[in-house]
Amino acid sequence: MKLLRIFPAVALLISLFFSSSVFAIIDNNASVVRLRGTCQEGAVNLDNCFTTMSSLTNWINNTRRPGASSRLLVEIGAGTFGRLALTCDASAGYTGYVSFAGAGPEQTIILFGASSSPPFGVIESNDCTNLSFSGLTVRDGGYGYIVWNGGGMSHWSNVVVDVSARGWSEDVCGATKGQHYWLGSRFVNRVVVTIGSAYNASCDDSWFIGSEITLTTRKRGIFSAGSGSFVTINATNGTEVHVYGSVIRAIGPDPTTATGTLTAIRSESNAQVHLHGTGIDALSMEPRNIVVLSAATGGMIHANGSSYNLSTVSGTVTRVVNNGGHIHAPYLWEHIPDPTAVPNFTSVTGADMATVTTGTSDGQPHLVIYSANCTSKWYDTVDKVCRP
Repeated sequence: MKLLRIFPAVALLISLFFSSSVFAIIDNNASVVRLRGTCQEGAVNLDNCFTTMSSLTNWINNTRRPGASSRLLVEIGAGTFGRLALTCDASAGYTGYVSFAGAGPEQTIILFGASSSPPFGVIESNDCTNLSFSGLTVRDGGYGYIVWNGGGMSHWSNVVVDVSARGWSEDVCGATKGQHYWLGSRFVNRVVVTIGSAYNASCDDSWFIGSEITLTTRKRGIFSAGSGSFVTINATNGTEVHVYGSVIRAIGPDPTTATGTLTAIRSESNAQVHLHGTGIDALSMEPRNIVVLSAATGGMIHANGSSYNLSTVSGTVTRVVNNGGHIHAPYLWEHIPDPTAVPNFTSVTGADMATVTTGTSDGQPHLVIYSANCTSKWYDTVDKVCRP
């Protein structure tokens, strides 16, 4: 009889155990949550777990609302998830401080933007700060990019960005300049129609360390590149872009694409670009003019210690363009550029140097300097004449 009395109690305990496991909960004060393709492991539903990006961001924006004293870590599993958009509200203590940690760029993909109507932000931040992204890929479905509004700070580590149109866009500036750090990441912008600034710094300062920034006119998605001027890094409005131990690429790989100018780095409106230990590729299989460094209206580029790989099938190759700016970019060519490899090469007087070993008055190697006053563009500093 005593055993019969025990069985109902045991059954009740078992029922309570399975109920708490099957019906998972979301703790609105959780410091760690998950985003997964499924929140079920066997017969157990995981607590603090979301299966869609929209449900997660809705919870962050409207319920959790993290800040400096209530930080949040989002662990993202393998799979493809939708648009990530946050709109913070500092007056209510919702300032950001969210870390999105993926399972690796090959495993975790944020994908959005398959149409020509807004919104276009695959990732969009409005008035947030201290947002961190790691171990994931950001990709658009044909027309989309990263939108960063309102300043603040972001960190990007082991992230692959493969987007179209504007690449990175700062549409609304904050009260103070924001700061963005890219570490060991790859940023690729596949331009569409006539829009083409892969990384457009117009409000905030950015640092790239051990990373790649590429603009390519290769077609992908619902649009294709047309005639227009395309720029890999475009710094304006007093911003600063620092690139250390990295590579900057402006690539025109498709001979059928329409013509236009392909520029690697442009600085204007009192902006600054600092390049150190950085390789610069400006290569076009298309009939485009190539510009490597371009400064205008007070813009400054500091590119000491950079290396260059330059070519185009048709048009000019111009390493330095000054239109009201200043460029610190002395470059020593091993020899005068081969016109078959670098056709129609142009630069700025005094900015390029090379050595010549033939055609000198004494048969010795001579230093020559680029000069627009010479028909050949090269002035022999020893013989004090323009090269033939």
